[in-house]
Amino acid sequence: MGARAIGVAGTLAMTRYLHPKQIGEVSDAVIVAMTANWATIWGFGQYTVIKGRGDDAAEVTWHATVAYMTLGALSLGLVALFGGELMPFFDAPRAAAYIPLLALALFIRRIGAIPERVLQRQMKFRAAGMALFAGEIVYTITSLSLAANGHGGWSIVIANVVQSCVVVVVLVRASGIASWATPTPLKWSRFADMLKYGVPLGVQGLAHGASRYWDNLTISHYFGPGATGAYNMAYNLADIPAVQVGEQIAMVLMPSMAELPKERRAAALERSTALLSIIIFPLAVGLGLVAYPLIALIL
Repeated sequence: MGARAIGVAGTLAMTRYLHPKQIGEVSDAVIVAMTANWATIWGFGQYTVIKGRGDDAAEVTWHATVAYMTLGALSLGLVALFGGELMPFFDAPRAAAYIPLLALALFIRRIGAIPERVLQRQMKFRAAGMALFAGEIVYTITSLSLAANGHGGWSIVIANVVQSCVVVVVLVRASGIASWATPTPLKWSRFADMLKYGVPLGVQGLAHGASRYWDNLTISHYFGPGATGAYNMAYNLADIPAVQVGEQIAMVLMPSMAELPKERRAAALERSTALLSIIIFPLAVGLGLVAYPLIALIL
């Protein structure tokens, strides 16, 4: 969570150097690229954590790696080539130039996705946390340095690529290549089981991403990227309790619950949800109460 706090602080400081329109253009490009990424994340990571245990660990992990990388290359390659055609519809034609590098950043991040899940499966959360921390530090330094030197929206785009590289290097080094990239014979039956397990999660993930981000594209279409930049900053601040706190705890809960006997999982889920509510709801209410003086202070 400390790493997330650094990232949020860096994002807020970015408003000192970039116009809301520049932030909005990058935001539009990021959302288009992320949508292509979500479209091919079909629960392979969760499958690796839940099913990749015992004698099947190597087979499950290798199949997840192949599926994740192949589908990612397809969807992100297509958006890199053709995603820019969508940007005039969102009144952000200049954002088209950002999409190829953002797609590259997302693909690089995919390389580290299965290693991260392997670490979670092994309950090694420290390594994943250190990767996130290093990535946020590098992102903040890179983006602010470039923005301060007048590179505009490209400062955010380039910082995303640098961040992805750093995160993946840390994750791969911590997990070891053999733990996730040891080839085994590919089986259609395994891929079929992965799809049966993961497609509902993929649909849920795409719907979640759309509910959280596509409204930015609607704002951009009707009011332009300048309004989108301001709207996006406000949304991200309001979302701090859920994303910066709740999602980080949830990342630890999933592999932890997978270790529990099945008969204890329902009660554990109910209890953890209640505890998360006790933490997050007061944070959200408090943030709303201090929103005006907080914005006046930091922006």
